[in-house]
Amino acid sequence: MPIAIDYKFWKGNSVSFDYRMVISMRNLVLIHFESLSELTYRMDYKFFPIMKKWEQKSLLFSNYFSTATSTFMVMSDLAFGDMMQFEQSDKYCMEPDKKNNSESVFDRLQEEGYCVRVIEYSAICDAYLGNDNHFIGDHTRVEHFGEYGNFLDAADETMSGKRPFVLWVYDVQNNIDVNYEICCANKDGKNDGLHYEERLEGYRHLNRMTDDIMTLLESKDLIANTSVIFYGDHGDDLFIHGWHSGYSHAIEPYLTLIKTPLWIFDSRIIPHRNDALIDTTDIKRIILNILKSPQEKNLSESDLGILHKNYSFSRNMYAAQMVRKDSFNKGYSITNGEYLLLLSNLGLSMYYICLDSISGHNLLDYFEYEDGELTFNESVYASKRGHFGKLFGSYEIDRIRITFYELKEVLTERIRKAYKFAEREEFLSDLDFEHIQYSLSGLHERERAVRKINYEYDFARKFFEGKKVVLYGAGKEGVSWYLNLYNDVDIVAWIDKDYLSINKRQGVKISSVDVLKRIDFDCIIITIYSPGLRKEVKDMLVSKGIDRKNIY
Repeated sequence: MPIAIDYKFWKGNSVSFDYRMVISMRNLVLIHFESLSELTYRMDYKFFPIMKKWEQKSLLFSNYFSTATSTFMVMSDLAFGDMMQFEQSDKYCMEPDKKNNSESVFDRLQEEGYCVRVIEYSAICDAYLGNDNHFIGDHTRVEHFGEYGNFLDAADETMSGKRPFVLWVYDVQNNIDVNYEICCANKDGKNDGLHYEERLEGYRHLNRMTDDIMTLLESKDLIANTSVIFYGDHGDDLFIHGWHSGYSHAIEPYLTLIKTPLWIFDSRIIPHRNDALIDTTDIKRIILNILKSPQEKNLSESDLGILHKNYSFSRNMYAAQMVRKDSFNKGYSITNGEYLLLLSNLGLSMYYICLDSISGHNLLDYFEYEDGELTFNESVYASKRGHFGKLFGSYEIDRIRITFYELKEVLTERIRKAYKFAEREEFLSDLDFEHIQYSLSGLHERERAVRKINYEYDFARKFFEGKKVVLYGAGKEGVSWYLNLYNDVDIVAWIDKDYLSINKRQGVKISSVDVLKRIDFDCIIITIYSPGLRKEVKDMLVSKGIDRKNIY
């Protein structure tokens, strides 16, 4: 007879399982490397001696790409094995009205009898806030620890239980923002910037966490029965591809952000390198295959379910998020492992990964793109002197052109699928499918690179033209929206909760939300800068019967 053992889910559910089966089940640890790109890891090897030691004992994936430039998004993609879960969210920490039907691998493993814990250490609270939108599962939540000793105690406790465990750990200290805030706190709040030694402290945290977790496994004699997946979520870009208002990550998915480390330690796998093109969504399948494989069997790539993909897709914002003034550019990329094509609201760029290891040079600088035709610009190419001018012959130029058309078709299809699922296909007009984002610095090249539009409000002017629009929010941002739209858009009302004290802005009467009952309108633009306050206003408007689809 099976021995029934009860335990609690996060939501209090009770479940039974066969203990005889449990004792033969394999453990799993995921070690998350916060803000660590492949480029940084390889160039600064000397700061990661323990990580390097375990990498050399592991199956290394040399062609792995992260599916997003945001920690939240990467963790969600990993948990669900699916990039569509939160495309309908208009903010990172908000649960959407509908989700895809994918199941979190961690919820599933709890049902199968595993003790599943996700633990995060940070002196400053960070990604665990995503618990509110169930970003890694309906029954799986992140536990935050503000003291590193307590974080390790939680790991120790998980490994010491009677049940097989799945433990997901991450130390957020390598995040540039966290490092910066701690640095300032240590200097009595003085803003002296983040110095090199303090940046290295973040690297030491990653190496220390790896050492401590692996040492715990060894001390408990669990190494032979535990598989460990090491992966990076995203890198930083300081600032190869532009200033981005000072942001270093969560920007567009350039190679410097989405090429991150991935390797798997498992006593059943002979250490070697695998060159298959894979990404974050593959990790769920790998986890399930690792855990179901016989303990005594040596594992091959086919046992892990490694698929040889033709393309890997990545992005930095959910489809339902509108590009606003002072927000991130919205970007999507596709790679075949050799070339990477990137599309954003600023246009198209393309990079040759194999030759340009940081993807810093846009190949499309040497082309014109008009009416769907990519034409090589001999004069721009000829202006380059020295070795570079002889780098690409006619064969390479033709190959770039052919690959561009191929990647653009696949990327466009994948983007449209996401926007259709998010029910925000109108936001596709925010992306510039038809122009190249030039980056050369010569005089005539600079002329080509100048955009002829003010893109801060360009999408809004184009999209809301011909619609009856209500502005919500009469503060500084509201005034900016009004001044940039009123010549092109029919603004039928301007409302604010403090309408009585404000009275008028720019000569326009400010009304209460009750005016919506008396006027005819097509949509409402919430002009408030804070995402949290925007959400509160949106929820309030929905409670009054306004369709979410008509709120921006």
